[in-house]
Amino acid sequence: MRILAVTVVALLALAAPASAGERIDRAVRALQQDPVYAEADAQPGLSDAGAAALRDRIRAADAGPFYIAVLGGAARDEAGGDPSEVLRQVIDAMGQRPGTYA
Repeated sequence: MRILAVTVVALLALAAPASAGERIDRAVRALQQDPVYAEADAQPGLSDAGAAALRDRIRAADAGPFYIAVLGGAARDEAGGDPSEVLRQVIDAMGQRPGTYA
């Protein structure tokens, strides 16, 4: 988990600012209310039961803020085709709220 946090910090330090697209904005709005968001058309997707199980595990782990977004290829396209840029845009749009993002 520390490696992911270091990676996220490195991405934030190196990435240039960019505006998020519609799908990324939708994910951020959802993540501000719920730690797990899954686009309906994401492949492979995440079922409602799977999302509920993740929420339960996040709460049970008591590991601090944890955000999971399962997005389709259109979100990657909005970020110039780079999955790391999707993550950076989500973190930026969340106001760089501390936590672990996946």
